[in-house]
Amino acid sequence: KATVSVLNCTPWAPSSPTHLQKMGDEEAEVERELIKIDYESVDEATGFKKVDWAVWQALEEWKAKPEDDREPAGDPTDPDARLEWAKAFAADGPLKPPGDDAKAQTTFENRCVAVVRLGLYAGQRDEFNQRSGKAKAIYPNADVYEGQFYEGKKNGQGKYVNVSMGKSEVDKLIEAQVMALPEDQRTFSPLNNSWTVIPAKHDELVRQICSSLQIGEMVVKTALEFGYYPFYLGDYENGVRNGIGVMKSKDGSVYKGEWIDGKRSGQGIFYYVNGDTYSGNWKEGSKTGYGTYSFAYWSKETVDGKPKYTSCPGGEYCGEWGEEAYQEEVDGEPANLVAKGIIKEGEWRMPDGFHYEGAFNRLSEPHTKDPPPLVLQTDGTPPEIPKSFMHFPRWGLAQSGIMKKGGWAPQFNLIAAETPDEASG
Repeated sequence: KATVSVLNCTPWAPSSPTHLQKMGDEEAEVERELIKIDYESVDEATGFKKVDWAVWQALEEWKAKPEDDREPAGDPTDPDARLEWAKAFAADGPLKPPGDDAKAQTTFENRCVAVVRLGLYAGQRDEFNQRSGKAKAIYPNADVYEGQFYEGKKNGQGKYVNVSMGKSEVDKLIEAQVMALPEDQRTFSPLNNSWTVIPAKHDELVRQICSSLQIGEMVVKTALEFGYYPFYLGDYENGVRNGIGVMKSKDGSVYKGEWIDGKRSGQGIFYYVNGDTYSGNWKEGSKTGYGTYSFAYWSKETVDGKPKYTSCPGGEYCGEWGEEAYQEEVDGEPANLVAKGIIKEGEWRMPDGFHYEGAFNRLSEPHTKDPPPLVLQTDGTPPEIPKSFMHFPRWGLAQSGIMKKGGWAPQFNLIAAETPDEASG
């Protein structure tokens, strides 16, 4: 009874039995040898203090229990309920100090409350006790950050895992495929706290998941490499995403590129779950400027009685993106709104090479711009009437006209394509 082991953690150390010897009660000395908690002992596997890690694991077990089995009862997402659990665990849990040691009980309860309220931290601190340097933190909502701190905030390189968001349906499907592999074809990643496929079977599994579930290749590869929770891996500045980074969103989609003030800004590539991609410029989280959106098309065939899908080029849009102000009725009242990240003007190429060149409306539909007021220009000529073009590269032909509401109104006869590139398709 020199130590008590809880959840592979031994935060207890025997106290001096001097006061028991003075009582002359040798049996009590044996039974009550353990009184003191070692709050400085560190768990080598995690880097956290052993007693803190034991409390955290117990908290996670309580949160995972069915509602009817949870004691004390309460919603694990409610801070007050978690605080009530901390006090109950300190008073009645397997780590509680002896009942006659009020000081030890108060100290342990305060420690349990601190773990629940503040989470866990393993790393350096500066002279003001602020987080500084390379460290690892688990936040009260169970999110995990591992990387650089400066003056108490995330600074430099780091990885933040949004455990509190849960896994997307796509990530659950990918994880299920991994867990269905034979044991000798999968391996546990301590860094991501999840199972993944061994390198020798990686490419084969990626193809299998993509073809069976119609999921984009980069989405699958990111899940296998970085785990199944949403995350951000990259540069931080003053606690905010700034620089270059990779983010997996709640739906499983992935962005790789530049960040400014916590938003996608600059050059970046967005990988959609269905295999679509956007590569181009961003501003304050929206597509802005020049960019290319490539559409995925999945062809289907049946192999051994099971559907198999193959990703094929499904056309693309190349051109300008931006925003457009408009009015719409909201709750019976007119409201001024702004549609952001919409297609403005460019080329929409179909898989067969046929493409439309011109403007689009805020619903991303081909739509020739409305003509300007008929006012003579300074040189006395009428304003240029907006027009669009239809290109037929297979025959080396193009046609100008007006596109409205999905209808094409040609203005001139077919003409030869202007450039060799257009003629070649």
